[in-house]
Amino acid sequence: MRFSIRGRMTLTRVLLSLPVERLDLRDQVHTILRTEIIRGRLEAGERLHVGRLADRLGVSPTPVKEALSRLTAEGLVKLGARGGTFVTQPTPASIDEIFELRELLEQFAAERAMAVISDHDLNDLTTLAESLKSRVNPDGSLAYEGFSSDDIAFHNVLVGLAGNERLVRMYQDLHAYTIVARSYYQFRTKAPGNDVDSRIRVYHEHMAIVAALRANDAAALRAAITEHLTAVRRFSHRAAALFATQALSGDS
Repeated sequence: MRFSIRGRMTLTRVLLSLPVERLDLRDQVHTILRTEIIRGRLEAGERLHVGRLADRLGVSPTPVKEALSRLTAEGLVKLGARGGTFVTQPTPASIDEIFELRELLEQFAAERAMAVISDHDLNDLTTLAESLKSRVNPDGSLAYEGFSSDDIAFHNVLVGLAGNERLVRMYQDLHAYTIVARSYYQFRTKAPGNDVDSRIRVYHEHMAIVAALRANDAAALRAAITEHLTAVRRFSHRAAALFATQALSGDS
């Protein structure tokens, strides 16, 4: 079953539903499409039609074309071999490359953050980590958009504490790419890694990062980040395998 927005939705209505700041039209359209990709509303592998997107958002094709160009540069959208524009489908090789970089950047940022982190910052991270647990329903289902938003916020806050804006932008682009794979897999399977125990484990992994920061333990911090990202990497590889299976069966 496809998870997407159907029907016409004006730009004003979309903006009311998203945390978009006062930006010009091109930035607004880019923010909306980027958010829809990250949240799984525009699926990995889905073809993006400029005219249809423009009509749904209530804008001309020009800002949509510019937004797609920016998303292509960010790696969230790609041009097909036979033409057309598609939401990027993660591959095993690209997943490994992304996570190698994420681990390096996040460990560096977290160790920088350790020197300046306050009790208030630690409490914010704890609240976000605990929110992940609250998003898991007793039946094992997941309030996915809330879970994803809390996860993004946790890592952005952590990396942001390093005080390096360029690093934050690099990290956000890498993180967005991994969320594309995770969101696709999240909605379609109950295989190992997408069950209630695994989701609760994600909460514990985030709490381990907070505990290491609170203890000012750099070695434990590096280990906690590695453990968490290794688990997410395995999860993302399952998404890539699912893409490959569907492509072979003609279901994609």
